[in-house]
Formats: sequence, structure tokens, C-alpha cells
Amino acid sequence: MSGRGYPATDRRPEGVLVRDSHSKVHVVKIMLLRFNFLLLLTVMSMVIAQAADVAPGLVVLARNERLAALGTLPDGMTVLQVLDDVLVAKCTAVGLEQAAAAGLLVRWLADWDDGTEYLLVAVDDDADLRQLAARGQVAPVTDGVALFWTPVDIPGRALIPGRLPVKRLSRRAVSVDWPGEASAADEPGLELTYDPLIATMAAAVSMENLTGYIQTLQDFRDVHDVRTRDARWAGCRQAGNYLYDFFREMGLEVEFDDFSFYGYNTRNVVATLPGRCRPEEVVIICAHYDSINRNGVGEAPGADDNASGTAVVMEAAWILRHYSLENTVRFVCFSAEEWGLFGSEHFAAAAADDGENIVAVVNLDMVAYTDFVPEDLDIICNGPSIWLGQLFAAAAEMYTDLDVKRITNPMFIYSDHSSFWDNGYSAVCGIEDANVTYPYYHSEFDTFDKLNMDFCTRSARAAVSAVAELAAPVPIIAGDVDWNGSVDSVDMVLLAAVLSENLAWPSGGGEIQADLNEDGLMNAVDLLELHRRVSGPTL
Repeated sequence: MSGRGYPATDRRPEGVLVRDSHSKVHVVKIMLLRFNFLLLLTVMSMVIAQAADVAPGLVVLARNERLAALGTLPDGMTVLQVLDDVLVAKCTAVGLEQAAAAGLLVRWLADWDDGTEYLLVAVDDDADLRQLAARGQVAPVTDGVALFWTPVDIPGRALIPGRLPVKRLSRRAVSVDWPGEASAADEPGLELTYDPLIATMAAAVSMENLTGYIQTLQDFRDVHDVRTRDARWAGCRQAGNYLYDFFREMGLEVEFDDFSFYGYNTRNVVATLPGRCRPEEVVIICAHYDSINRNGVGEAPGADDNASGTAVVMEAAWILRHYSLENTVRFVCFSAEEWGLFGSEHFAAAAADDGENIVAVVNLDMVAYTDFVPEDLDIICNGPSIWLGQLFAAAAEMYTDLDVKRITNPMFIYSDHSSFWDNGYSAVCGIEDANVTYPYYHSEFDTFDKLNMDFCTRSARAAVSAVAELAAPVPIIAGDVDWNGSVDSVDMVLLAAVLSENLAWPSGGGEIQADLNEDGLMNAVDLLELHRRVSGPTL
């Protein structure tokens, strides 16, 4: 939609005086009117500039050829959201003046107020805009996106129809992907080298495990015995405890990442498998574990949205913890995604502030419903993340029978990958359909019986394959129990302790490299074989 404008007309507006050689009075009046008008404009400009310097406004900046050629942003303009055809920015009077001088197209959205919460909302038509306008203040941003704002202490998500996805507008500058970055990244021909270790990891994905995770997650209840993982209520906290315990039992480093939204306290769950060679380089596989009911209250079992994605993260942890990887892998389950991506916004901003080297992020959100069979998995990326979308698709093709549909769409901002885009990290979102077709979306009917677990399993295998490619498995050396690259007496001590149940498998090591005779069992025979390899042919 366009900004304010005035219709063209061939009528002369009433009151306009035309210079007439027979009327000097008219000329004098015109001069006086012009002087007064210019004086008024000067005063108004001073007032507007002063007000804008104190309280900036929100504007829409067109991402056209002129902006691309400029290659930078005007001073006094801070980008808070990148979309396909526009940028949403906080702007002072200086920014407006520089934008005008550069010939950039800028449209005013709203005054900026630190005491106001701004949300971006996916809208389909004018009826959605009217519905939003009846519940708060709203302005169209671009086709399919509106800005909705309320006082900061009022949960805006609660006022927005639950069928409409939302994202909180960033409160700080976000990373801008310029057109050159996108074109440079979109080079065809990405090829992977087959790795039998990754093939083993993909094959290890268990439909039974995924089923158990989803069924457990959908059954958490609040204090009123209502099935929900709404981030405001007890069911979400219980689910967080369940995830924390799950990762801890896997032998992973795990922690809660606490934050608050609208006065409610909740937490992300973060588990870490340290890299053996480059621990400072981090690969993230993530999903949100909270759920919501489109009516604001009521059951929200959230089996597809998003117990399915969370289950894939859990299964990836269950499998990858058996292996040694060159890079660190983090398994992250976000809370309060449904309220505007609060959990991932908190996490990604902190990672950027700490200078964390996040190589790639694979976000899973709704990966178990099929409207048609066979279903493909949509992989959404922005310009700088195209390479990651290519890698995911290539891994899926090499190690699974899942069809992947790769989509470059910076407008797809309503899941946790978007928070990483904002902070300059490469991220993709895996989802069953970018245009959500799930008829039980955000409702009490989003339950396990609606899911296709074959599709969910194939999606999990593709995700595990992609993360493994990114993390780079260290080759298995039979007998190297502690994964240090050599077989020695330390491995004998570790294996003896494990077999006598005095010690758990070392982190990153375990059964795979300890089954020396490859009979599928770890027992005294393997210990004797390890002793032989370390000490020689005789005992």
C-alpha cells in the first residue's frame, strides 16, 4: 500500500490567485501569502525537528535500486526489521532530511515511544487490518505485514487474533542484508561428500522416540488441569523442567536461560555438546516448546506446533551425543515464541553481544502434519542464509528420501530463525508448509492423532544430517573410548569402569567405538580385545 497522497485534478483549487497585469493588489496579496506561508513552514520545521530529535518515529524505507546503490543508511536511521521490499526503521529528523536529500522513498508509520510495544503481524487482507484497528493502533507496513502497537504493559498478542502470526519489533538495530550478499550466496552446485558416520546418525532416528517426546509434551497441564504449554502458565514451566532433565540425562551440559515478557517469567532450555576441534564455532538446532490457543484461553496441546520441532531437537541430542564433533552443537528449546519470539530474541541478542561465533542455525517449527502425501519440507532462508538452505537440501537428498523445497523469503519472520537473522547469523526454518495449511493451528485440536509420524521421522533425519554436516563428525577409531584420537591405556581404564557400572560413557564417546568385535554388545570380550590392541598380542 502507498503512503498518504493527493489525487490528481485538473481543477484549480479555490482561493489561488493568478497574476494579472490589471491587478497589482493580487500580486501584493500573493507575496504576503508566500511570506507568511514560508514563515509558517520554517516554524513548523523547527518544531518537528526538535520533537523528532527527542522522540524518533517509525518509518518504512523502500528497498529500491536507489537505496541499493547508496549501500548505506542515512544517519539518524536505525533499522529494526528487514523485509523483502522495505525496511522498518526508527528515524530522527536528521534521518528524514538525509533520506529526502538522497531521493529515498520514506513513509511515516507511527511515533516512537519507549512505553509502547510494537508488533509486526501477518495479515491477509483489509478485513484483518480492520479487525486489528478495532483492538489497538495499526498501520500497514507492506503487502501482508502490519504494525500493531499498544502500551508496553498490555500483552499485544492477547489482542491480536490467534490465527495471525506475530513478531515483536526489535528494540535495537538489526543486521541488514544488502542485495549483493544475496546474489553472491545463491550459487548453484553445492555438493557434499558422502560420510558413513552421518548416514549412521540419520538412520538412528527413531519414530518411537519422536512419538514418545510429542505425546509427553502435549500432555503438560496448568494448575487448572488444562493441557497447555502457554509460556504464562505452569504447563510450560513443567515442560521446561522435562527438557532440562532429558538433556542432563544425555550427559550434556544444560542450563536455563531466564527472561521475562509482559511481567511473566519463563526460560529457554540450552544444552551443549562441546566441539573437540573448534569448540568456539557453534551450530544450533532449535525449536520453540511453548504453545498457544488462538482464543487466548483454553487447551493448547501443541502437538504439531511445536512439540514436533522440539521432538526433533531432542532426538538430535540423543543421537549426536554418541559422537565426537569438530564444532560445538547447541540444542536450544525456546519459550514465548508464540508471544512474539521473545525467547529467541533474548538468546540471539545475548549471543551477538557476547561475540559468539554461531556458524549456522537450523530451526524446526511444525514438521509433522501432511496435507498431501508425499509431503515436502519447506526450508526458508534469507539472502545471507541461502548457502545454509542449499546445504540442508543437499544433506536431505544424500542421506534421506525427504523432498525439500528451498525458499528464499525475508518476509518469513514469524519463527525463531528470524531472531538470528536480526543479529547477522545464518539461519533457516524447516516447516511443513510456509503458507500454513494446518487446520488445527493454535487450537485445542492440535493433538498427536493429527500427525504423520513417517513425515516427522524423515524430517528429523534430514535435520540431523544437516547439523552433522555443519558440526563435522570426527572419524571413529575403534577402541578410542575417550575420543582423543589414540587408543591407549586410558581407554582400557574407562571401558573397564563403564562395564563395571562405575562410570558413565565419556561425553562424546561411547558404545560405537567400544564395540571392537562389532557384535552389537559391549562386554568383557571387547575389553580383552582392547587390551590386546594396546599391549600387543599376548596378555
